[in-house]
Amino acid sequence: MKETWRMVATLGLGYFALFGVSNVYYLLPQYLSHAGVGSSQQVGWIVGAFYMATTFSRPFGGGLVRRMGFRRLFRWGGLLGIAGALGFALVGSYTPGLLLFRVILGVSQTLFVVGFTTYQGLVIPESSRGVAFSAISAGGILPLMTLVPLGDLFLQRGYDVAYLLVPLAAALGVFYLGERLPEQSLRGRGREGSLVGVLRNPSLRLLCLSSFCFSLGDACLVVLASLAQSRGVLVSAFFMANASVAAGIRLFGARLLDRLPRRHLAAPAMAGLALALFGCTWATGNGAMAFWGGVFGVAMGWGFPLHMALIADLATPEERPHASAMVWFAMGGSFALVPVLMGYGVDWLGAEGSFRGFAGFLLLLSLGLGVLWERDLRRHPGRPVPTGS
Repeated sequence: MKETWRMVATLGLGYFALFGVSNVYYLLPQYLSHAGVGSSQQVGWIVGAFYMATTFSRPFGGGLVRRMGFRRLFRWGGLLGIAGALGFALVGSYTPGLLLFRVILGVSQTLFVVGFTTYQGLVIPESSRGVAFSAISAGGILPLMTLVPLGDLFLQRGYDVAYLLVPLAAALGVFYLGERLPEQSLRGRGREGSLVGVLRNPSLRLLCLSSFCFSLGDACLVVLASLAQSRGVLVSAFFMANASVAAGIRLFGARLLDRLPRRHLAAPAMAGLALALFGCTWATGNGAMAFWGGVFGVAMGWGFPLHMALIADLATPEERPHASAMVWFAMGGSFALVPVLMGYGVDWLGAEGSFRGFAGFLLLLSLGLGVLWERDLRRHPGRPVPTGS
């Protein structure tokens, strides 16, 4: 048991560093404005390039885990992350260079998220999966209350170089922590699965759809700075409240995921994201932004670890590498799509109009998602069965 929780701590720190790299770049609209990058559409493409790279590379992640093993996968992912963050810091306002290094960072992210998700499914016992996955994923939310406010402070004071060093330091941390994880063999754990096998499983197809829809709300965070600027409030107020509440739920309320049928919680989590995004379009002060950030954090606190736990619940051991890859592919698709759509939406409808319309769309999607999960639970009542007490 002690070894299990040591592994949980290492993976949690790994998620902290990994999402520290991507989350600090949530402030890119502010940085790119300082750097002289032009229109909202250009900013949208630079922000979205990272997520496009993760989206198109993630279907191959499961096969790479099998072929490379975890140690080599993490090493290459770490080196690419360092190269991407360093290159982005050095290229200035040269748009093709910014796009290139965002793509490199996206490939690095793919190697780690697919690797970490598969790895934790192997080393964490099923009896403690809900609470352990929640604790691990809490590490992924903490950058929003630490590294992102630090980056925001640097940008507010005009220290653009210092801002760019934050994700570089996080990338170095990812490399270090990846090196500390012992190798785990996938041999002897059943025949190798396939993407086709995953897509033939109706519950796994629904999980991919649910992950995509849920991440549409999460992806709005990468462009939330534009809304905050239009409202004259601090985006870090939303981020810090979101992170604090989500981390608290993941650390202290995680056993709920081991007591309830997890599929019942997917649609309400998505509806919570939509409500929070709609509410913050009316925020007139930092307190209101913090309140709606807290509402967002409630939904994220359960929603993200819920979808991670469902991978292990619904996929057989041999399917899990490819199932992990497909779930992260679905999430990456949302993050690739939203910045580009919102970049055009802000120009056409203004920040408030664009966010309000999108939040209403997400709320309707959550209702449909709830119907689909309820139908799946009736058809396959034995998957998943919570195992905690």
